[in-house]
Amino acid sequence: MSSDAPVATESPGRPRGLLWVYAAGFALLAVAGAFCVFVVRPQREVNRELARWIRTGRHTGQTPEETAQPVIARLGGPPAAARKIGLYLRLPERFAPEKSAAIHVLGCCGADAVPRMIALLGSSDEVVSSGAARFLGRRREPRGFQPLVAALSAPAEQTRSAVAEALGALRDPRAAGPLAAALHDPEATVRAKAAEALGRIGDRSAIEALTAALNDPSRAVQAQAAGALLELGAPLGFEGLLAALENEDIEIRLRAVLGLRALGDERAIAPLEQCAKNNRYLEVFVNDAIERIRDAQPRTPARAP
Repeated sequence: MSSDAPVATESPGRPRGLLWVYAAGFALLAVAGAFCVFVVRPQREVNRELARWIRTGRHTGQTPEETAQPVIARLGGPPAAARKIGLYLRLPERFAPEKSAAIHVLGCCGADAVPRMIALLGSSDEVVSSGAARFLGRRREPRGFQPLVAALSAPAEQTRSAVAEALGALRDPRAAGPLAAALHDPEATVRAKAAEALGRIGDRSAIEALTAALNDPSRAVQAQAAGALLELGAPLGFEGLLAALENEDIEIRLRAVLGLRALGDERAIAPLEQCAKNNRYLEVFVNDAIERIRDAQPRTPARAP
């Protein structure tokens, strides 16, 4: 006896579709678990340690470098701490609010921090990128040379200033060209740091660019350019020596005082008096220079009664 009733058949696609759903769910759970293990947990650990360091480190009587060592130890030692803090510094600010402290503690990890700092030069956070540049400069790290040169074109002014300073600390003559180009940076702070760095490097190929910088509209840039030229042993005229009187380096200001004394131009008296007011250490040298300048002036003969 046959039946014309349709026989129910199981769709072959349905179980396979459910398997895909289950597989995707397990994959998402695995990703979420890995994210918690490798990102969230270290982020919370670093945040906790940094907050503790900021809260208690200032009251121990130790240097910040000394107080950072227990933090590094609790994070697993320099290699582990460098890895965790390096990841922390790449997170958005809402997840990593203590980046200034983090970059400092990372710097205390020593050689383990170097590759992390080089990578962080490209950070969009100027606190992070400028801190990385200063670290590489302090260590005079040769591996940082090319990345630092590339970072001279970073968008943030603070980063470019720190990079110029770091290149000066490296004292690599290859940086003279890029730093000379940085004397045309739109920001005066960057131009001033570039001029100072050229003086530290000591490459005389920068003399022409530094001489042109004496005409910079910023007095700070003029002062650093004049100081750099003095460091390079380049002759400075009256205006250049006046600019050098405003340099931050007291040794350069002293050279400017001695140079103005040798010139004997009475126009230097008022700027020299102002220089002495700003720094009592130079007062003896300034007074001697003023006295010499006044003695060098031609005396008007007294009229006969």
